[in-house]
Amino acid sequence: ADDFIQLTPGVTIVTGTAEAGDTQINIRGINGARDAESSVALVVDGILKTNTAQLNQNQGTLRQVEILKGPQGALYGRNAAAGAIVLQTLKPKDVLEGGVKVSYASENTWDASAYIATPLGETAGLVLSSSFQHSDGFFRNIFLGNSKTVDDKESFNVDGRLIVRTGDATEFDVKLRYAEFHGASLPFNASFHLPNFGGAFYEDVNKHPFHFYNNIRATNDQSSFDSSIKVEHNFETMKLVAWALYSDVKQDLVADGTSADFARYISAAQPGGQATVNACFASTAANKGYPVNQPGAIGAIPVPFIFAPANGSTFGPYSNTTCDGIQYQLRNQKDISAEVRLVSTGDGPVSWQIGGYYLNIDRTTGVSLGGDTGDRKSVV
Repeated sequence: ADDFIQLTPGVTIVTGTAEAGDTQINIRGINGARDAESSVALVVDGILKTNTAQLNQNQGTLRQVEILKGPQGALYGRNAAAGAIVLQTLKPKDVLEGGVKVSYASENTWDASAYIATPLGETAGLVLSSSFQHSDGFFRNIFLGNSKTVDDKESFNVDGRLIVRTGDATEFDVKLRYAEFHGASLPFNASFHLPNFGGAFYEDVNKHPFHFYNNIRATNDQSSFDSSIKVEHNFETMKLVAWALYSDVKQDLVADGTSADFARYISAAQPGGQATVNACFASTAANKGYPVNQPGAIGAIPVPFIFAPANGSTFGPYSNTTCDGIQYQLRNQKDISAEVRLVSTGDGPVSWQIGGYYLNIDRTTGVSLGGDTGDRKSVV
């Protein structure tokens, strides 16, 4: 999606800030928020997708892309306050058609896709498509022995589309889709460019050494399945359009270096927190001979900033320690939606449409934080 969005003025996209499905689209200054409803409608072959987490994966063999700016609710319904992304995929024709594309790049990066479209008699046709992407990533985890686990990824998807026509006026469009993504998450590596705060904070960001020494493998997994059926029937002066969609997206992540500070762990509510903090400071990157991401002066003693503003504990990329807490996040969502519309097709002075829409969302989100002692496998 970010490829064609970059070609559109006034439209920006942010993907993968935390996980692969974390996609936020901004059209003319209006955007959505994480774990909230999108303000941009995603419409694929006339069906509204209610979960834009699937934008990081191919939606089939694309044949047309439209990005519509401004409110589009009159035509596309909910989630269209900022605009709409309208995609059209390949429909089967009366001749056999197919294609294959394979590319390879540095860091063991593969990108492959294939499709076949075939007629099934005179009244039906089938399209099957798939894609596969893999990359070891550009950065290495020094602490884990130059492991290629900082920005690696692998994904694949399979799409099927069956078109059946009964006579000249009625068409059935049935689609199935399954996709998976597996990769890294949250490869944070901070640098400061704040000259007014003196040498402790100043760094030329263009010369920042991107050293990664997270002691916990950060992972991100996503699986998605959806199925839909759409029926179109043409009357003399109007057209009936009806569709139903089932969508199931599961995603989770394990991240290192995300808990910011250990004040929560040394409170009275966490009696074991102080021991974790002490073990953490006994296992610093400096003690183990690893380079320190600046500003290394921050996080020098195991107390919160509120008690020692000059060098209290802030962990992750801002300190000289490999221990910084661990975070687990879960985001699952199942959708059932349906729409029925009557649309005028005549040449009269008035164009009209009337319809109804149904949606049921079953969404589960969760976040869990834990202490990290700084060893390669030690998490509490």
